[in-house]
Amino acid sequence: MDLPKHLRLLRPFALLALATGLAGSTLGFILLVQAQWANVGVGWPWRQVHGQLQVFGFLIPFVTGFGIYLVPRVAGGQPIRQRWLARLALGAQGAGVLFVALTVSLSEAGGWAHRLAAIAVLVGTLSAALAMRGPIVAHARAVGGRSKVGYLWLLEGAVAFLALAGLADAWALGSAGAYGLLQDRWAQAAYRLGIEGFAVGMALAIAARMFTGFLGLAPGSTYPAERSAYRRAPGEVWAFWIATLGWAVSVIGAALALAFSWTVLGAGAELLFSLSVFHFAVRLGLGRSVGSLAIDRTVDPVFPWGARAAFALLTVSAVIGAASAVAELWGAPLHPLWNDARRHALTLGFLLTLIATMAGRLAPGFAGRKPWGPRLRVIAIACFSSGGLLRTLEGVAAQWDLPRLFLVSAASGGLALVGFCSLVAFLGVTLVTARTAH
Repeated sequence: MDLPKHLRLLRPFALLALATGLAGSTLGFILLVQAQWANVGVGWPWRQVHGQLQVFGFLIPFVTGFGIYLVPRVAGGQPIRQRWLARLALGAQGAGVLFVALTVSLSEAGGWAHRLAAIAVLVGTLSAALAMRGPIVAHARAVGGRSKVGYLWLLEGAVAFLALAGLADAWALGSAGAYGLLQDRWAQAAYRLGIEGFAVGMALAIAARMFTGFLGLAPGSTYPAERSAYRRAPGEVWAFWIATLGWAVSVIGAALALAFSWTVLGAGAELLFSLSVFHFAVRLGLGRSVGSLAIDRTVDPVFPWGARAAFALLTVSAVIGAASAVAELWGAPLHPLWNDARRHALTLGFLLTLIATMAGRLAPGFAGRKPWGPRLRVIAIACFSSGGLLRTLEGVAAQWDLPRLFLVSAASGGLALVGFCSLVAFLGVTLVTARTAH
């Protein structure tokens, strides 16, 4: 049900993210072609800009926009009362994109651009985190204490990781006068917090809240205990809480390991993260249908395919991550590109496939109209999921020296670009031509 008391910022956040994501995806495609087809070395600053644009220019603004739209609705209908924080987040995140782009174009003369980018990222992430945390806290007070709803704990953890990601990235940008090693380590830690902490946490929380109706899954332990009809066996309830705790601890451990080069901690955190998200993948996106009324089997038949493909790729990422962590702890030789394969299976395969899938359900409700170009959404889902799967082949090619397989893996860049163009057209037109704004 539409609640007019809620903010109407989904459209500007989404449009900012889509424009930036298209630029970042194009840059990523060019870098991938240079590295794997033309055998041209890729400068570190350009890789840094690609990462910044994709994480802090696309992923975080996009998830923030949908978070500002969804968090009040899943937190007992509590509105965002500090509206100026949400608007500040929008402006700061937009400014951050501009200043990050300037850091490379101005090179060493652009020290001031690094500092301004650091301030913009910090303000944008902290203000967004505070704005989204407000409804969660208000809901807890309304029910007389901390809520027992499991997905709200996931949600609150994701919001906390957003703030930590901004702090880490601001430190990385602020200390990047000469693109030093310290800056690189903290940037990677920030990406970990932003992707696996904020974006993955939000994705899991929203899936835990909505997939019972969307996919017809058996109602799970993410719901309040007083809803006796939705309760699972005690063992499954405990499994959910253990997986939630494991996810949170693993993200913190991985970020610390990257920032301070603690190899053993990094491998342990990777293994814990893989085990935790594997549980969520099996229970949510790949969960058993109980034959109950599923909204999207009739309203949106594409949704089940996209959701299950996304969580299947989350499983692939988890398996690669777990195997890599075990190999590293065991001391077995492992090529570094396995980490890149795991990361892209998670981002391109899981997150972008799920974004395209969920956008088909959420954007029309916001826009008050049928989605424009629904076939474009199908193309986006197919490109993201197949691209994420192909990208995993680079680990195989690097480990066993199969150069031709690198060429196949490099096709993931083109698929990602086509998927982004399709998503931009589908979602952008749907939002721009909205009949109502919620």
